[in-house]
Amino acid sequence: MTAEFPRTEDVRALLGGTPGIRATLLLPLPRRPGFDELAALPARARRLHAAAGRRLRALPLDEAKVSQLLDRWDPAEVEDLAPLGGACGLAVLLDGSAARRFLLHRAPRARALVGRSFRVLPLLDSARAAAPFRLVALATGEVALYEGDAHGLRRVEGDLVPGSLVEALGAERTESQLRFHRGASPDDAPIFHGHGGASRGRNVDRERFHRVLARALGDVWGGDSTPVVLAADRAHAGRFRKIVGSSVPLVRRGLGNPGGRTPEELHERALAIVRGHAERSDLAVVDDLLHAEARGAATSDVERAGRAAAAGRVARLGVHAGASLPGHLDPAGRLTEACGDEDALDELSGLALRNGAEVHVLPGKPPPGRAAFVAGLRS
Repeated sequence: MTAEFPRTEDVRALLGGTPGIRATLLLPLPRRPGFDELAALPARARRLHAAAGRRLRALPLDEAKVSQLLDRWDPAEVEDLAPLGGACGLAVLLDGSAARRFLLHRAPRARALVGRSFRVLPLLDSARAAAPFRLVALATGEVALYEGDAHGLRRVEGDLVPGSLVEALGAERTESQLRFHRGASPDDAPIFHGHGGASRGRNVDRERFHRVLARALGDVWGGDSTPVVLAADRAHAGRFRKIVGSSVPLVRRGLGNPGGRTPEELHERALAIVRGHAERSDLAVVDDLLHAEARGAATSDVERAGRAAAAGRVARLGVHAGASLPGHLDPAGRLTEACGDEDALDELSGLALRNGAEVHVLPGKPPPGRAAFVAGLRS
């Protein structure tokens, strides 16, 4: 069985389509599976499959339709899921035409959810967490560029940036100049002295190296919003950040010295940094939207937001993945009675995404006194 982390365009492709009943099966996966955990996975998948059958039979569907949906997925497929690539959950989406499988980066509660739409918030949350990123491994003796995502790191080949300080500066490196002059008489021994010093020379070379590297990175990755993680020791990290400025979108946190770390270790730590950066960015967006609500430019009313989303007038939507509101949004965005396990907040997210909005998913439930969602409206 093959499954990958979703992309936003994958989620958008799930929206709309032929009307009908759909099932979303959410299965938690062991984070670092051993033999016992993997052996127990097929039984857990079968129980989830059976739960989906019970939920579908509670709807006004004939048995042929129920069987058609259930037959789309064989739960024994999970036996072939390893290696899991750091996934903590699996989403299986069933409709009348196919079964789709996506990995999740957060462990979901095991649930079988049925209704007229797929559950998209877990997918959007993982799409954000699985988005691509870049990494610069910076040391005096070597510079390496990587491109990464939730699945791993891939080294960028080619001479896009200088591979080391020596390659960047060549014969133009600054060195302490050793000079001498003779004493007062011809018989006196020569007196040697230096201008500057080894430490000052290294600092000058390092700064020049950083400027050459920053220009090269700006040519390669400038003008792109893909986040870049810097892995560098203290001799390079702070100074290079000041020089590169905003020409490359470096995330605030760095990795430290990349020396001695395997690509797998670099990937795991960089991925955690990028995901934390994404969550902080999403939280900042939601804070902006809450301030906009006070000016009437945003709303936390589900019916107003639903109608605006249906009309393409939602620009940005911030929503807590752990919040819920039983109900269904019709194509015009009106709130109606739920069928099965439908959730109006999840459907609002799908409707807004389908009609061009940015959807920012925050983990968990909202804190006390805070709205479950806020939608920023186009003027």
